[in-house]
Amino acid sequence: MFTKLVDGKRVEVSLEEEAIILVEQSTRSDIEAKYLDSIRLTRDIMLKNLDQCWIRALRQKDIQEQQRLEAVAQELADIPQTINYNGMTDEEIKEYKPEWPKVEK
Repeated sequence: MFTKLVDGKRVEVSLEEEAIILVEQSTRSDIEAKYLDSIRLTRDIMLKNLDQCWIRALRQKDIQEQQRLEAVAQELADIPQTINYNGMTDEEIKEYKPEWPKVEK
């Protein structure tokens, strides 16, 4: 047995309990990492499509549309950092769908 600081309090934990906690944490972080990979892949596809729309707006000299698309691109870029897993179960993480910004007008 040893003591561990949990939520600001000292708690006695056995080596077996600590091993279980570490396995659960690694499994959880694996799920989060895989989910973020899928989010980034979707985001990257959307950014490529967005680039095509932006080039079209550039050719048409549509400054307002260029600015709108730049704002959408920033929203897309920020999505992985805005996801908060706290309080979510593994299943909720797997099923969670972020609110994607609209690319088309």
